[in-house]
Amino acid sequence: MSRFARSGHALYTDLEFRADIQTPVGVIRRRGADSGTLPGGFVAPILLGWHGKTLHQTVGPIYSYPTRRLDKTKVSNITTGFSSFSAFYGVTWLPDDKWELSSGMFYVLNRTNPETNYRSGRELSVDFGAGYFVNPVWQIGTSGYVYKQVSDDSVNGVAVAGGNRGQVMALGPFVRYRPSKTFGVTLKWQPEFNAKNRPLGNRLYLQFLHVL
Repeated sequence: MSRFARSGHALYTDLEFRADIQTPVGVIRRRGADSGTLPGGFVAPILLGWHGKTLHQTVGPIYSYPTRRLDKTKVSNITTGFSSFSAFYGVTWLPDDKWELSSGMFYVLNRTNPETNYRSGRELSVDFGAGYFVNPVWQIGTSGYVYKQVSDDSVNGVAVAGGNRGQVMALGPFVRYRPSKTFGVTLKWQPEFNAKNRPLGNRLYLQFLHVL
């Protein structure tokens, strides 16, 4: 068993939002965009890990926080404007030297947004991925996530009518370049589907790993 802490920030985020909302008086079109550096970060004060020959597991708490204030006048924001606490469990299985299967599960408790007095309900999120090592340096595969809100939203301490519970799924390809154990670059594309009570979009990630 090993113990370690972890922290991190999203270096840059670019967001474009478009929605056509059907109403009794016609379609309302909403458009917005936002971008910037360091929209939020996280701290994992202690993570416990169990590592075997082919199976690796990690569990621990994670605190996520915004580094920007939410602007109520804007249609879209790259920050949530509120912090949250998560219980995390991660598992990776390496059945042989070619395949890697992994998953990360989060149970999230959100705090109230101080700008709007709105509080999102509890959330369950499962990330997953399956990768194939073309050679010791390059890996290709598919990754995605399943998100489901399991309790109602509230505003000023009162539950929102209908609960406004969100859900969404995503699945797409990735390619990873990792020439050493201390450095790696991953490019992911994750188109979303089966969305409810939240925007439907496509996510493009460029992730860097550098171990000091």
